[in-house]
Amino acid sequence: AAGAAIAIVKSVNGANATIGPGAAIQAGNNVSVQSSTIENLDATTSGKGSSLLVGAASAAGAAELYLTSAASINGGTVNAGGSVAVISENEAESTSQATGATLLKVGDNTTAKVTGGAVVNAAGDIDVRAEDQTQAEAAAGAAAIGAIGGIGLGLAVEDITKHTEAAVEGGAVLRADG
Repeated sequence: AAGAAIAIVKSVNGANATIGPGAAIQAGNNVSVQSSTIENLDATTSGKGSSLLVGAASAAGAAELYLTSAASINGGTVNAGGSVAVISENEAESTSQATGATLLKVGDNTTAKVTGGAVVNAAGDIDVRAEDQTQAEAAAGAAAIGAIGGIGLGLAVEDITKHTEAAVEGGAVLRADG
């Protein structure tokens, strides 16, 4: 007897927060430009096969997760009576488990930038921060039951690429009194 199961899960998630060219922000308190993505992804499969003679079991799982989070002040002027924060965050838990073969592919792009000749003045602090808190796990096992023999194979593959960047560039001018 033989058993088989297949699960394929793909998620694409993006968030963008920007103060763009030509913008003029005058705030009596704090200014926050924040972008975040939060994702939970689970591809768990199992296959069972049992027989009096030979049992074979197979399961395959694949999970793909692509997150993009970008926060920026790109040109323009920001005057804040408090602090200025430009924060980009990606947070995810990705799991791919199978009693056969599994593939887990993660691609994260997290950026926080002040660029494009932006002018930022703050009576408090200026915080430009990018954080990626993605956790990934791929696990595979084999299971088969047979009185004479059993056939099973387990294979787990992870392909994880992360790009996390916080930058002040492109002629931006920042002044903080905090």
